[in-house]
Amino acid sequence: MKFNKTLGLVVASSLVLGACSTDTHEIKEYNKQLKEAVNKENAAVKVGEKLNKLTNEKNDLAKKINGKDTNKVVDTSKKIIDNVDQRKKEFKKEENAFDASEKKFDEAKKRTSKIRNDKRKSGIEKTNKAMEDNYKAHDAYAKAYTNSLDKEKDLFQYIVDTKGKAEQSKIDEKTKAIDNSYKDVNKKIKDYSKTRNERGKQMEAAEQIK
Repeated sequence: MKFNKTLGLVVASSLVLGACSTDTHEIKEYNKQLKEAVNKENAAVKVGEKLNKLTNEKNDLAKKINGKDTNKVVDTSKKIIDNVDQRKKEFKKEENAFDASEKKFDEAKKRTSKIRNDKRKSGIEKTNKAMEDNYKAHDAYAKAYTNSLDKEKDLFQYIVDTKGKAEQSKIDEKTKAIDNSYKDVNKKIKDYSKTRNERGKQMEAAEQIK
């Protein structure tokens, strides 16, 4: 009986060690894939630089519109429309980068179910939640930013369509819509920044799980 009891403890210990070894491997691979996911977002840095440049160019063009020369107003509006299209095209690269990042994260997330230790799994699930919140916040920001670009284009397309003889009330209405859309963008950026900070904290915490 004593022999059987001892043998049982040996087997149980082996199972625990086996689980620990499996968890360590899964967590290591999880963190590796998580970094790969984040690295796929690097393209967004160059996109941001390009967008800032295009936005400054748009602002310079907008300053040239004074209403005195109708032909110039229409011509400048066309250039701004082209600028908006360039910004939408450029921003699409950032969206694609985040889509690729989220796809890689989904691969990492699948490893969570293979982690046997409840405490370790709980820690990894917190990181998963932080990652998911960050992707959702970026999606919300992306939609808000794209909407603001659409509002801009709507205004200047109206000016072009009316050949520079747009109604002031309509311009005021569309300008207000642009202003409101950018307020929404700023709010979404703040929300995104919060989730990004939390994501960073949870990623660091995940690396400490052994």
